[in-house]
Amino acid sequence: MAGHNLNGPRVHVRPRWADDQSKPSWEGTLIHRSPEMLVLRAGVAHPGAYGFVTLDPGDVFFERYWFHRWYNIFAIYDEEGRFKGWYANISTPIAFDGETIRYTDLDLDLWVWPDRRFVVLDEDEFAQRVEREMPASVVAQARAGLAELLNDLAAGGALFRELSFYSTLDTDILPSPKGRGFRTSDLRG
Repeated sequence: MAGHNLNGPRVHVRPRWADDQSKPSWEGTLIHRSPEMLVLRAGVAHPGAYGFVTLDPGDVFFERYWFHRWYNIFAIYDEEGRFKGWYANISTPIAFDGETIRYTDLDLDLWVWPDRRFVVLDEDEFAQRVEREMPASVVAQARAGLAELLNDLAAGGALFRELSFYSTLDTDILPSPKGRGFRTSDLRG
């Protein structure tokens, strides 16, 4: 089933660390499914100040997960519909059984601000956990995934143009404190 469905089913997201330990999980609404990817809409699972961004209760994530790519990308908006930036996890491709998304988080992360400045995060954790615990082929795929994201940014950031994807949705997608949903045309980023 391909297409958009903002009232889609609830999906569990259950990532694991490279050492096979469970990470905190969360749920989101499946709003797009195609043979290449899934897109969820989710509330912020872990509010807090992270140095590069503050995640507040009420923030909305649009989470893109690919079946054959070594990363996932979250577009983050505040509760008023203002764009905060993108968070990319370097990870294994997902497995999806119709109810649960599973993947292994490979520690490397990429934060991209709306103006396309970026920072690579958690390189020390990658060296300590992934390079020591995972096969060389997985380490190479993780580095290739990060390189793909960085090359994309250098070429203009096609993977980091959320508005072009969401502009195809003609419906309310973000809640507002006053009860009015934001339309995709309201989003600025």
